[in-house]
Amino acid sequence: LANHGDYLDKPTGDFVEGVVKPTTEAGACSLAVHHKGDPTLVGPATVFFSHAYHFPLRESLEAMLRHARAKPDEVHYYWYDPVSLNQHNGGQVVPFATLRDGFSAQIRGIGEVLALMYPYQAPVNLTRCWCLFEIVTALQSLPRDKVTFVFSEGDEPAFLEEVGRDHTSAMRALQDIDSARSKAREEQDKENIHRLIREGLGFRHVDGLLAGELRDWQAHTALRLLGERERAKDDCTFTDLEVATLKYEVSRMLAATGSIEDALRLAGEVVDVRVRVLAPDSPDLAASYNNLAGLYRDQGKLDEAEELLLKARRR
Repeated sequence: LANHGDYLDKPTGDFVEGVVKPTTEAGACSLAVHHKGDPTLVGPATVFFSHAYHFPLRESLEAMLRHARAKPDEVHYYWYDPVSLNQHNGGQVVPFATLRDGFSAQIRGIGEVLALMYPYQAPVNLTRCWCLFEIVTALQSLPRDKVTFVFSEGDEPAFLEEVGRDHTSAMRALQDIDSARSKAREEQDKENIHRLIREGLGFRHVDGLLAGELRDWQAHTALRLLGERERAKDDCTFTDLEVATLKYEVSRMLAATGSIEDALRLAGEVVDVRVRVLAPDSPDLAASYNNLAGLYRDQGKLDEAEELLLKARRR
């Protein structure tokens, strides 16, 4: 890439056509095989990276780098299709039996999957057969802590800002999944993957499984980013009230995914700030009381819920 930096902001497919194929043309092999004699570059894959060829190359590379830097004591080799697959086999379709019998074994053998959701407002990979198949196979084949979803680093602040405006809008982007309409570059690949889904979990179940996993991940990503935002408040970048507004939306997001303890903690902190900062008749303060009351009610703490509802009605 030191010699091909102009490809960083182009679609990954352009990098394949402009760099990978010319580099490996003589051997008609993958870039990994081309470099197989260098253990600093190539080794047995430890992480399968799920992406779309439409993604800018930079976003995929930075996602893998962030993942590696989060675990500095481990050595990571990423299965990344543009360099791991032989790109000279254009149009070659993966046989149905291989998809059915071999792919899950490959995922289990690698042991971990990293999936980039890009762009955050409408991830391209949720419309692509192979990406959906990779993620669902990982969720069925691996322990849950070995399947990691990530936004691009540039998308994370925008996602949190949208959560602060309306958490339901932020979550909706990753809930509109329709695997029956997903596409693939090769029509036969699409037909084979759709057949696997029909004969297995079924499209509706796949859509629900993915939506549930992504909803939980979004909520906990928002919680992590909120913590980072709150720490940044010490630099006077954000006011208490701005952070409280984020906490209110994130608490509702967490409650929707069943993370009641985290939701309760944030909802209580929102009430503390808004009581101190807002006027007694503020609608936002009343909404905070109602939110906390609903969480107490869900836990069966009816006396605490009633007390908060009374406070909300008096405002």
